[in-house]
Amino acid sequence: LVVRAMAQASKDCAVAVLRGRGDGLVALRAVESGHTLVSETAAMAMQHGYSRRLVSACAGCFAALDGLVSAVKRSGVQPDPALVERLQRLEQRGAPWSGCKTIVQCRAPCPAVFCSALCRDRANQKHHAALCPGVHGPAVWDAMRRLERHAEQTSEVLVLVAMTAVDVALQVSRGRNVDELKCRAARHLPVPWEEVVRYQWHLCANIEEFVQRRCDALDEFRLLLAEVVDLGVGHLLSSSQRDAVLERNWLGVLAGQCDLIDVFLEMPNPLNLALEQNESDDEVSEVTQ
Repeated sequence: LVVRAMAQASKDCAVAVLRGRGDGLVALRAVESGHTLVSETAAMAMQHGYSRRLVSACAGCFAALDGLVSAVKRSGVQPDPALVERLQRLEQRGAPWSGCKTIVQCRAPCPAVFCSALCRDRANQKHHAALCPGVHGPAVWDAMRRLERHAEQTSEVLVLVAMTAVDVALQVSRGRNVDELKCRAARHLPVPWEEVVRYQWHLCANIEEFVQRRCDALDEFRLLLAEVVDLGVGHLLSSSQRDAVLERNWLGVLAGQCDLIDVFLEMPNPLNLALEQNESDDEVSEVTQ
């Protein structure tokens, strides 16, 4: 599915059957090194729960806001002084993950921070407009935190589902058609979460028990999401629009879609890649000094 989506978004490549390897992406012409084949905005994105505890990130694009040293200290591990010194040198050089030079606050009194005014304004056109405690009060922020904790204990794809549902509710409150938005959000893979779980875990002896746990998690998630929607944009929705956004079958399809098309942007780990790339430069510099 991902390969086919990439082929549709690019004029330079197409899907072809590769002998012994299945479907793959092949170039339609000679492509120079460094040429961008596909570039698009993610339909859904989130910061992993463990990452939230370690890295302060932009509430819009999830770019790291603090530096390497801060991330290491926040992990609770006592770093080696030599490592801290090396990380500080990397930050001074502007190494990857050295943090943003400026941090932009939300326009309202709100814990969310952004990497730029542009990112803040974009987020306020989407889900953050419905989740900002400076606008709707701290209750909506607390409700979203409870939903995130539930997702960490069950499946973090539910956070993606929540952000999608909140964004749909927000767009509906601005006059968009709820059925069109729901179809667009679930267009990639309209398969219920239970069926995806059966497919992924079909070899497990207790598969039905596992499926039931996922169903129970979805039911509890729906109650938590209803609280978030009601506190954020519920006053702008009719009862039929609210029910449509919180429809269990649709939420289950979104969860199944996110779970099966489980693609994450893998960013270089600053404690490994950046150090390895600069280690030889550091040694040469120290010897020269």
